[in-house]
Amino acid sequence: MSKVYFKAGAFSVTSGMVRARTRSIQTSTIESVDVGRPFFWLALAGGAGLIGLVIPFGDLLYPAEIATLAGIGAGALAVTWPIGTLKVFSKLTGDKGWGVIGRVKTLRAMRDAIETALMEHGGKSAARASIMLDDSDG
Repeated sequence: MSKVYFKAGAFSVTSGMVRARTRSIQTSTIESVDVGRPFFWLALAGGAGLIGLVIPFGDLLYPAEIATLAGIGAGALAVTWPIGTLKVFSKLTGDKGWGVIGRVKTLRAMRDAIETALMEHGGKSAARASIMLDDSDG
């Protein structure tokens, strides 16, 4: 019987498997997990591009057009902030890994559950590694 660490909709983390929508991977093969906001950074670059257009052409644009461009930029940032990606790297996928898109809050909870499962799955060797890291930092 596998222990359930996390379950939210199509996302689940157990002691044996990590499932995310149409993807799954064995917990024992996972090497690292990363949560990021790549869409937010793209929206930020797009918003900066819109502002970059407004600055030199501000004297040619109507105030409503300036407000529209600013609103599009702010809207893009607001929409993309809560959306993120969870990337899982394993021995099987190598540097490519696989990723899923979802709400950052859910993905962070899932990442924490995966890390907990890895620590418990690793057993004594994982505990020794964390103790060795703690001793070397001090």
